[in-house]
Amino acid sequence: MAAVQQPSSVHATGCEQLTQSLSCRMSARLARVSESAPMALGDSPFEEPAQRCLSAALSRGLSKGKAMVRVESEGLEGLKVPTGPVTLESGPQGCVRPYTIIDDPQAWLAADLAQRQSEWLLQLSQEDVAAVEERVAALQAAGVTLTALKRPTDFPLPAALEARLAAEKHNLLHGNGVLVIRGLPAQRWSEWQNLAAYLGLAAHIGYRTPWNKQGNLISHIKAAQGFKVAPGAKFVQGGSDGKSAQQGHATNLEFDWHTDAQADVLGLLCISQAKSGGVSGWSSALAVHNEMLRRGRGDLVACLAGPGWYRDRTKYQDVRPGDCPVWEMPVFHYHESRLSVHFHPGHTRACHKQWPELGPMTAEMEEAIDMFIEIASDPRFEFQTYLQPGDCCFMNNATLLHRRSAYEDGEAAHEKRHLVRVWLAVEDGRPRAPHLDFPRSYTVGYDRHTYQGLLCPNPELFHVQRSDHAGNHH
Repeated sequence: MAAVQQPSSVHATGCEQLTQSLSCRMSARLARVSESAPMALGDSPFEEPAQRCLSAALSRGLSKGKAMVRVESEGLEGLKVPTGPVTLESGPQGCVRPYTIIDDPQAWLAADLAQRQSEWLLQLSQEDVAAVEERVAALQAAGVTLTALKRPTDFPLPAALEARLAAEKHNLLHGNGVLVIRGLPAQRWSEWQNLAAYLGLAAHIGYRTPWNKQGNLISHIKAAQGFKVAPGAKFVQGGSDGKSAQQGHATNLEFDWHTDAQADVLGLLCISQAKSGGVSGWSSALAVHNEMLRRGRGDLVACLAGPGWYRDRTKYQDVRPGDCPVWEMPVFHYHESRLSVHFHPGHTRACHKQWPELGPMTAEMEEAIDMFIEIASDPRFEFQTYLQPGDCCFMNNATLLHRRSAYEDGEAAHEKRHLVRVWLAVEDGRPRAPHLDFPRSYTVGYDRHTYQGLLCPNPELFHVQRSDHAGNHH
């Protein structure tokens, strides 16, 4: 009988080296945060995220041989990991038991999503487009900046369209996990008009949150000028492909299955598509979980729910001397009878590579990653589509995996792939595991029970840009 993977033990010397190396290698970045900053991970007046950094764990006695303090799923203690094919079901979300087949609309196959297109594709009518365009024109005439589009009231829509959008939002959060709003005339509009319409519609889904420690709220996804790669190359997190200076969103490389770092909902606006390639793939993370259990690989599900999966914290916020540079974020996390999924193996590999004190990736972890990707890529599981110019696509970041094929841009502007990404926090989404709640702990006045305080990133921590030029609100 296979056993649940136990928490790792970390040797005192390794922990000390990690803390010391962090202080040395990051001193320049750490200097940006004042010692008197009003909020930080350790002294936030709000509930501290569950994942504890290694240096904090060290002060709690890790150097004396205790196990690393880590994020743990609920209900796994003493639970035997299934060793054969699983048929026992539980669900829907809110009634999930670990290591069971989850019966929920979010656990779909590609054929299911194709049949449900009317549930997740919101086709705007001519009247809808005219109403959106009128609102954009009014904002432009009034000199409203893009950063002002925060609440639904900042971008009012006709009652009928608001009602349809609310219904689609519920399906996004509790049903298929994806919403595409189609019909905006992206190629006729200026970039500012496209962004205003997109951010206005996004405000009806959730609140924008920063995607980096500079406080940038939107990200332009397009290949950097002059970026050329060999055919068939993939983006590899951590720079093992020799492209460490480029982030994945600034290349035309194939980008494999992942969820984004910290959004409840990921938004993508398509302004233009590439000359060729750039296929979007979606796969249900819950369906992948179920298939692994059906194949009798409960051991790999337990591995993905266990320790050793990390994100580089320094990419998203400044850390102080002695703070840990990583967050521990398991792939499968059972919390309040729900399953949340956070999958980005490239970040975990990069963390293990950058900080050897974390220990090596295990063979079981690599096997789990391989099976996870193999299932997600199976045509029975993967739904493929092209985002059309003007599409506003929103994805549930806790249940939906996405990837992108490589692409080739043309010479004309309308043949160059250009997407715009936002990360949204939602008011009425699922209960979140504390380690997935960390973005809110770094915004002014956040209350996790009322979801207030999400609208203004803390400038002491995020260094928010102050320019009113549309191109700088990124």
